[in-house]
Amino acid sequence: MEFPIEFNECPICHCQETVCREACADEPSVPNDVFVSLEKVFTPIQQPGQLLGLLVKGIMTHFDICAKCGTRYCTKAEIVSMPLTVQQASGQNKPPFRRG
Repeated sequence: MEFPIEFNECPICHCQETVCREACADEPSVPNDVFVSLEKVFTPIQQPGQLLGLLVKGIMTHFDICAKCGTRYCTKAEIVSMPLTVQQASGQNKPPFRRG
């Protein structure tokens, strides 16, 4: 299978227009050759290892909504490399709760 894979029409009604493409059509800040979507999800396909700052290979899936029937579907899947980052869990720097 060759990547990227583009799904050019809604799997339900076969419309080729999506909400994001329609919204960005007349937006001058979005170049015409950029693939736009409402949501992007990155799923790693290789182990990141122990070192930060390395690139991790994964699948970027793009999701959008059909402009005709409202079905949410995958519009594109591609292999990309993303820098490995660590996000701090919320509340991690707070002092422990103590009862008085």
